[in-house]
Amino acid sequence: MNCVHASEKESHPAAKLFPLMDGQDLADFVEDVKKNGLLNPIVLHEGMILDGRNRQLACTMAGVAPRYVEWNHDGISPTEWVLSINLQRRQLTTTRINQAKRKQQNHEDSDALPDL
Repeated sequence: MNCVHASEKESHPAAKLFPLMDGQDLADFVEDVKKNGLLNPIVLHEGMILDGRNRQLACTMAGVAPRYVEWNHDGISPTEWVLSINLQRRQLTTTRINQAKRKQQNHEDSDALPDL
């Protein structure tokens, strides 16, 4: 994937299969982007956001410059790719997120974190 730098982008139709974050989830993500920057670039296909609409929104709200990479996966359609990566992402409950945060706080000086 080649890195592309650009301003706000339109969403690819396949990206719209999944809802955008809102409420507290979005506010928490914006705060994380403010603190840590954009950790994963936004994926573009034909100039549109294929993956990363929430990252784009969080960057805009946080005042952080987004980074883009161009999608180039042969043998799979953009829609199949979006479905695959989004359906396979781990969705953590609030309890699991809080457990992870507590474990991280308890092990900040250690590279070896216990399993969740």
